Formats: sequence, structure tokens, C-alpha cells
Amino acid sequence: MKTINSNFTENPAAIEDFIWVELTNDTYSLERYLGDSETVVIPDEVDGCAVSSISDGAFCKNSRVKNVIIPESVEFIGEYAFAWCSSLKSVKIPDCVKVIERRAFKNCSNLITVNIPKDIVRMGDSVFEGCERLPDINFPEGMEDIEEKTFFGCRQLRSARFPESLCYIGKNAFQDCKSLGEVTIPRNVAVVADGAFIDCTGLESVNIEAELSEINFASFSGCQNLKSINLPEGMEQICDSAFYGCSSLRSVKIPDSVEEIGAYAFKDCSSLETINFPEGVEISPDAFLGTRFGENLIGDEGVPEAALDEDIPSIYDRFEWHIFYDGVVIDRCLMDDECVVIPPTIDGHFVTEISEGAFCNCFSLVSVSIPVSVNYIGEYAFANCTSLELIELPEMLGMIGEGAFKGCTSLKSVKLSSNVDIIGAHAFEDCKSLETIEIPDGVTAIEPQTFYGCRMLETVTFPRNLLQIGYQAFAHCGGLRNLNLLPEDAEIDSTAFDDTPIK
Repeated sequence: MKTINSNFTENPAAIEDFIWVELTNDTYSLERYLGDSETVVIPDEVDGCAVSSISDGAFCKNSRVKNVIIPESVEFIGEYAFAWCSSLKSVKIPDCVKVIERRAFKNCSNLITVNIPKDIVRMGDSVFEGCERLPDINFPEGMEDIEEKTFFGCRQLRSARFPESLCYIGKNAFQDCKSLGEVTIPRNVAVVADGAFIDCTGLESVNIEAELSEINFASFSGCQNLKSINLPEGMEQICDSAFYGCSSLRSVKIPDSVEEIGAYAFKDCSSLETINFPEGVEISPDAFLGTRFGENLIGDEGVPEAALDEDIPSIYDRFEWHIFYDGVVIDRCLMDDECVVIPPTIDGHFVTEISEGAFCNCFSLVSVSIPVSVNYIGEYAFANCTSLELIELPEMLGMIGEGAFKGCTSLKSVKLSSNVDIIGAHAFEDCKSLETIEIPDGVTAIEPQTFYGCRMLETVTFPRNLLQIGYQAFAHCGGLRNLNLLPEDAEIDSTAFDDTPIK
């Protein structure tokens, strides 16, 4: 790794502000931009060799840069390359770029102009997540996949004209794209994954040309202005919460091929006036709650009696909760059960957060299931749940608050989702039975005393983009033996591994 002068003279950014690394194919990668220029034109060569890639995190969290021009020589853009560049407005990506890795432009909140190159082969998940001002995007012919959360939270995205080559739309790919008005799903698309268009509140029409076998979980949930959708013949299943809260939907023609309609599939579709039910279709008893059809279906459509007779405590007897920004926050668990399942929805709203101390000191709690919609677990949410052995953390979870699982002395393993990028201080302190942990790549800092006193912890796998390990982060982890993928350039506090075998 070195700083190299090149022959490029037109760059407003100073040459000494670039750090390069020489690759094995006699090309260079831009390892890091250290400057504070508003406009950066990346050189196309260094010492006569082509610049072929932009490394992971090269511009990450640069708050000054506004415009970037990438040269024709570049074929690869790494993970987090431009993530959290809060002032970035325009990026010119040449068509020769073949790979844009995950979260490359995540949370570039002022990004207005960017293009997907024509020669793209792979684009990772969450590439443009949180680009709130991005108004439109081109999808070149030949592009096959739109990965998980690619445009999550692009609230000003107005249109999505997909190429005929498209085969896959990933989980939560367009969630919360509130300005998106209409969508056509091309004929070659095989999967529209869970929550793909959830909370696209401006979406009015969906035309499905593809021969989809199912509408997946919450695919169009919360699309309050959706008025029309065509469901293709050959479809077999409409999954749980598929159209939950589509309050403007008036008419739905369900294909004769549909065999199952899941829980809450059309819940709170309050404008629904006409719908047909194919012969023999299995309908969940709560599929049409909050519609004119809800009560009529109970007992009339072959719903199993057992499903109607279950003695389930009222949600009001199980949790305290409130609504915040159209999502439900669980404030307090009122039960003393060993096993708790948090419902995906309450009162017509998705559960999105678990509040501070919600399950704190629930000493009897052994396992808890958290719905996929939860993206935040608050401070000390499960602290001192001393019997807690098993917890399923959802894929959408992005933040674990300070002390969230502190003192969960029976917790042996936790699988953190790839979307977690913040783990608070003391989060797993004194989890004395915890044996292994894999920290997701989105995490750049391990906060003070995060794993303090996890004395059975043997193996830690670190994220590739880790920059810092804080005060006593792993202190008193006496069983610690294996540190996998610990970056050489991470800043490690002198006390981080106190009273461990790690020197």
C-alpha cells in the first residue's frame, strides 16, 4: 500500500490524497481517498498501469466530497466504497464496471445522479439503501438480479422500469420507496421475495407479467394507495401479510390455481369490494380481517375449527406497546412465560422495534422469536434474562442497543444478521455461556465492554471493515483462543483483551 504520483493533472483533488495498492494483474486499486475536495476525478492510471478497482471503504464516511467521476479503466467497486458520504450528489460510473459490491453507496442521503453500468454482472445487497433523494435509476438490459434492500428507503425514487432480463427481486429491495407510482414485473422474474415493495405508500398499480408461483410474505404490505394488481394464472400461494394494509385495493381476482391464502394476507384492505375464492382454496381465518369479508369467512370456507377455538391471550394482556412512525414499538412484556413469540403485527401495524428494557429481568424466559420486521433492539432490552438460551434475530435487524443482552448468562450462541451495523457497548457483557460470535461486516467498531466477561467465548470472527476495538471489549474472556479475520490496521485499545490468552 502506498501513495503514488500519477501523470493525471486535471483532478481538483490533490494527488497525494490518494492511497493505492498494486494488484497481481499489474493494475492498481484505489485503496483510500484521504482528501477533502468536493469534486474528485479518479485517475485512470498510476505509473503507467491502469486503475482497475476501488477498494472497500475507499471514500467511506467522507462528508466533503460531492461529485465523483470514475474512469473507464475501473471494473470493480468494493463494499462500502462510498457509504455514508453524506454530501455526495453525483457519481459517474462507466459502463465497463462489472461488479458493485454490497452497500457501496449506502446512506448517501443527498445522492441525486448515479447510473447502473451496462456491463454489470453482479450488484450486491443494499447498494443504494438510504439514498433518500435518488429520483430515478436506469436498469440496463442484461441485468438479472436486484438484491436484498438494494433501494430500501429511497423515498424519492419515482420509477422502476425493469429490463426483460430481470429474474429476481430480493427481500425488501424497494421497501419504503414512498414515491414509486407503478411497477411492472417482467415475464422472466421467478421470485419477488419477502417485503420487496413493503410500505411503498405511493404505489398505485402493479402489473405482473411473470409466472410467479407465489406472492411472498409482505411483498406489497402497507401499499396504502395500491388500487389494482393482476395475479397470474398458475400462482399457487398468497403468503402471510402479502397485501396487508392495502387500504385502497377495491378488487382482486384470485387465480383458480391458488391453493392457499395465508395469515393477514388481505388484512385491513378496507376498500375491498369484490373478490373470488377458488374452489378448495385453504384460507387462514385471519386472512381478511379488517375487510367486509373477514367475518363471513369464519366457518364458511372450511377453516379448521381448531384454528378458531384456540385460547390465545389478547395482545393487550401480553405486551405494552405504542405506535411510532407507523410501526409498533414493544415497550414491555407482561408475561412470565418460558417461550415468547412476538407477533409480526399489532393493530394493523408491523412490529419494528423492541424498546429499552422491554424484557429486562424476565428470569423465566428461555426462548424468544422476533418477527422479521424488527430493525432495532433497544438498550438493555433483554438484560438479565438469565434463563435465555435461544433467540432468533431477524434479517432486517440493523442496530443492537447498549447492554441489550447483558447478563444473559445461559445464552450460548447468537446469529447476527448481515444487516447489523451497530452493536452498542456492553451488548453481550457477562454472557458467560456464549461460545462463538461472528460479527457482521457492517460493524466498523466494537464498543467498550461489548463482550466483557464472556468467559466461555472461544472464537470471534471479525468484520472485514473493522476500524476499532474499544476499551475492555473482550476483557475477562478467559477462554478466548481464536480471532478470525482480525484486520491488521484496526485500532485496538490497550485494554481490549485484558485477562485473556490473547496478547
